[in-house]
Amino acid sequence: MDHPHRILLIEEDPEVRAGVERALAHAGYQLVTTGPGASPSTTSPLPDLVVLDLDADDVEAVRPWREQGVAVIVVAAWSGADDRVRALEAGADDYLPKPFSSRELAARVTSVLRRSRPANTAVLDYGTLVVDLRTREVRLRGTPVELTSRQFQLLALLAAEPGRVFGRDELLQLVWGSSTEWQSPATVTEHVHRIRRQIEDDPSQPRILQTVRRSGYRFVPPGPGSMEREGGLRTPR
Repeated sequence: MDHPHRILLIEEDPEVRAGVERALAHAGYQLVTTGPGASPSTTSPLPDLVVLDLDADDVEAVRPWREQGVAVIVVAAWSGADDRVRALEAGADDYLPKPFSSRELAARVTSVLRRSRPANTAVLDYGTLVVDLRTREVRLRGTPVELTSRQFQLLALLAAEPGRVFGRDELLQLVWGSSTEWQSPATVTEHVHRIRRQIEDDPSQPRILQTVRRSGYRFVPPGPGSMEREGGLRTPR
């Protein structure tokens, strides 16, 4: 990402902290770590999101961050239903009980940041291709492209972070809320192929939804005239 999101990790356990640092750095985030006690008044500049390790009696520590417009994910060793509700009522955007997978946390960070995207980025305009997150519409050279709800979710996720490589396992989690234990990664592959048939000049040689060998997929914004070759515009199916 040209301007990576800045993530503040407030975590006491050095082992947990190291695992989260690796996962978030791999996902392309700019990470700042600190121990307990950090607050908006002592943190400058403010991060885009805080991963906050809390004891059950510290849940009110969420509020100062949310009052400053900072997204918050609470991670905690306590996992009772009432505690989760208290964290969410205090303003947390998400809650993850320990122990957790660092990759799952990275996926949740991406999901929370996507949900909290400012309104002025609700339309992803790449010239010949426009993805409208508000109306859930896609237009190719001004012509509507018909996608299923899941296809739109997948395209919107990739288009929101051009250049970033998403693995198929990660996309299963972010778009389907599933995992390879329950669903085949081939599901992702098939949906990518179907989207390509709608937006690519030549689906067999994709320029927009590119495959990164042994890694996954990335979105590359089309150039202003990249879809204007003869036969480039297809009737939506």
